[in-house]
Amino acid sequence: TYTIRLTDDATGCYDEKPVTVTINPRPTVTVTDPAAVCFGKTVDLNTAITSEKTGLTFQFFNGATEVTGAGITAAGAGTYTVVATNTTTTCQSIPSAPFTVTVYEKVEVTIAQIDALCEGSELDITAKVSGADTYAYYSDAAGTTALPNTKITAVGTTNFWVKGTKNGCPSDLVAGSVTINPKVTLTHTSGSTEQELCYGSTIGNIVYKTANATNATVTGLPTGVSYAFDQDAQTITISGTLPIQANDASLTYTVSVEGATAPCTNPASLTGTITIKGKPTVTIAQIDDLCEGSELDITAKVSGADT
Repeated sequence: TYTIRLTDDATGCYDEKPVTVTINPRPTVTVTDPAAVCFGKTVDLNTAITSEKTGLTFQFFNGATEVTGAGITAAGAGTYTVVATNTTTTCQSIPSAPFTVTVYEKVEVTIAQIDALCEGSELDITAKVSGADTYAYYSDAAGTTALPNTKITAVGTTNFWVKGTKNGCPSDLVAGSVTINPKVTLTHTSGSTEQELCYGSTIGNIVYKTANATNATVTGLPTGVSYAFDQDAQTITISGTLPIQANDASLTYTVSVEGATAPCTNPASLTGTITIKGKPTVTIAQIDDLCEGSELDITAKVSGADT
């Protein structure tokens, strides 16, 4: 508080009045970084102010540029400062410390290439996804039904959808699929696989059943015996008539099938035996003339057979 004196130079008379000078303090403003938000979200810059707000207005700056309008209540990523103004005294604060608005990048879940597998294999799809911290797996495109098992073993195509989460932010649903192809199988269904017959005989049909085969071959069959592959019925039938031959022969045949769907192209095979009993050749040894009263046992003169 000061006193002002006014003096008349001619008379020396004076008058005094008190004067008060008031210096108002600057407002102070403190800030903290607002909570980070997910991709596509915004931040109200007012939430960064931690000091008292009553009686103050605020101006926000991104660098030297003042932020106005919706840029305040729906701010994007960046570094900001704020200046407070007292509505009564109009005094302004010095600029606040910088604070940072963090908007996380969009979470992008990636599913690595999944090659087809063969029946009996297993694929853990959790080993094929990346881009997030945690993942949820679904059996529907809406992401409402959890996938029962992330280890896929079922023959056929299994479709799945994945949603990832990183920094608490979800990704879009990403679709993937696993294809497990069936193996080629081969079994014997009818007719003996071990046949022993005389020359010229007709063998009993030998039938094999396969599954998922696109090709079948039978090797080692005797002359006159062949096979037929019915791809629609998935059967292989061996039939025919044995050749006429002098010598006995035992032939081992091999039935082989293979598929065309990778990676299940490895063949399956079974074997059997057809034994041919050769045509016997009977020989009669030379028989010289005998004299009356002699005897000849002709069984002693023949050979080449068992009986």
